[in-house]
Amino acid sequence: MKHFPRNIPLTAISLATVAFVAACGGGGGSTAAGPVTLSGAVIDGYITGANVCLDLNSNGACDTGEPSATSVANGKYSLTAPAGTNLANLHIIATVPAGAVDSDAPSTPIANPYKMLAPADMPTVLSPLTTIISTKMLASSLSLANARIAARSDLALPVDYDFSKDHVATNDVGARNVAKVMAAILAVKVGTETPNATRLGQALTQVTTGNVAASAYASNDVSGMVSSILGSPAPTPTPTPTPSPSGSTGTCTTTTSQNCLTFGEATMAFEAFEGLGTAMIAVDPVDSGNTVAKFVKVAAGQPWAGATLYTTASNKSVPRVGFETSKIVTLRVYSPAVGEKIRLKFEDAADNTKTIEVDATTLTTQANSWETLTFDFSTPASSTAAYNAATTYNKVSVFPKFLTAVSSDTTYYFDELKYAAHVASPTPTPSPSGAAIVFASGYTNAGADNVNYTKSGTSVEGGDVNWYQDSVLSDWSNFWWSGFAPSDATPSFYFGVGLASSTNVPYIAAYVNAPNNGSVTLGGQTKLRIALWGNDELTSRSVPTYKVVVQLKQSYSGCYVEAESPLVTPPGIGVQTYNINLTNFSIKNNCAGSGVSTAAALLAQPIGSVHVQLLKANMYFSGSALSPNGMNIGPISFQP
Repeated sequence: MKHFPRNIPLTAISLATVAFVAACGGGGGSTAAGPVTLSGAVIDGYITGANVCLDLNSNGACDTGEPSATSVANGKYSLTAPAGTNLANLHIIATVPAGAVDSDAPSTPIANPYKMLAPADMPTVLSPLTTIISTKMLASSLSLANARIAARSDLALPVDYDFSKDHVATNDVGARNVAKVMAAILAVKVGTETPNATRLGQALTQVTTGNVAASAYASNDVSGMVSSILGSPAPTPTPTPTPSPSGSTGTCTTTTSQNCLTFGEATMAFEAFEGLGTAMIAVDPVDSGNTVAKFVKVAAGQPWAGATLYTTASNKSVPRVGFETSKIVTLRVYSPAVGEKIRLKFEDAADNTKTIEVDATTLTTQANSWETLTFDFSTPASSTAAYNAATTYNKVSVFPKFLTAVSSDTTYYFDELKYAAHVASPTPTPSPSGAAIVFASGYTNAGADNVNYTKSGTSVEGGDVNWYQDSVLSDWSNFWWSGFAPSDATPSFYFGVGLASSTNVPYIAAYVNAPNNGSVTLGGQTKLRIALWGNDELTSRSVPTYKVVVQLKQSYSGCYVEAESPLVTPPGIGVQTYNINLTNFSIKNNCAGSGVSTAAALLAQPIGSVHVQLLKANMYFSGSALSPNGMNIGPISFQP
């Protein structure tokens, strides 16, 4: 088995110790054989403009020559640790300066600078929450594992809370509120000074005194708590964007990948609701040659008054949004004042219970001028529904000055609603009866996502591949090896971890998506053929067994229907190929509304992925602190 260090996927495995292992089942450590890229996001909300560094000399400061970066959109950063760096006792520092932007309040640049930390062995999220982990390690000399346990307790977080989780993207309101309060405390107790154990300890004391963290976690709104901590700093002037003289930028075109509504469409119409006074096509107030939407909010209407705009009258719809491609939507807005909240809501025209909503705030400092607002639907508005890949989003409504009443008629203009176009997946063509279907013939990491870590690589056929563990837990003892072997006699991708018998990880697993991340539909095939093996220590025993799971492409409100095989027992060391009769599969997980009641019914629908799991009961434990457990996945096909 070949072993290579790699960045651990954010959605699959918290970055434990990165190691190079010289032989199967060999020892591990946290010293990288070559340069290692540490990537993640700086988060309270997403912080843009933070200065990030790896504190190589452990002096609590970002020194010249130390790996550094500046966080960009969605808080993303990436820096490279030099070859030979032992990450085990190092920390990453993020200095959030005045003027940086927090996505929770994009129109108000940060006025109170502060610093945050995260263990270098856990770089995927740098937040006020991970700062407590580093505090525990620095001030109390705790191990990373014990520091996480202590931090969960101090921050009143659930006992299984995953600090590598993006609490903004997952809309974890409790964790977001604790992070907001902790950020304010860091601004007061640490600021941009060197975050030594004393200052960090003062911050930790404040968050654990008087149930501050517990109160924040249980609260719906912590703005009052944050204000009381920060006091009333002098306001920072809001940057003035350069306004365009017209609502039209000349870039609003509809293509195969983009929809753009210009409000000049002959079929454009509006349906006002909740007492909006006017919703109509009008002349641009600063460009007589341009047509726009005009909304007038009146005192008699509800604070949430707005209007649905549509181009298809029969169901009040617009061309479907391609959120599967991009969750960014832009809208040109002409507002009478700065700081006006505009809400944009998409829904299924056939089912108004399926919605997604996002707010944006006008930034212009000069009233009555055009600007482009950006709505990021990867982070829905608080207390609203999350994105559902199975929903058809083809109805849109706009709410001016959302949730704020007006005392007199107030006019807003809108233009150029621009969003990704939905591209329908081609209808899978069933394979002729008796013909083999190649699901994956080999693998490469050339397509790896090294920013969001949503995939480790791809099959030759274009399906994403990755490894993961039970999503409820994230207590990996050690991550020892991973890699791709596309040129071997039996091409494969592989990974392995060092686990102790006391671990609470119920399984480790990997998946392969269908070709081009689409689906395959069976047509007379009777067997699933898969090449599968593992490290010698594991597969030389009679106990180890793997489980093969088939998952449908269709999602039902985020739920995926699955069928599993009986446990597959490896007969020996080295490459093993299994032919699993499809009649031996049984339903593993069903979903409301799927209509699937048997494995045969499941296997008649489009299949999106094949998974392999190694259960804890079948893992190898030598009795020492850590023992190697892993798997290689080779070609997969459905055979007659």
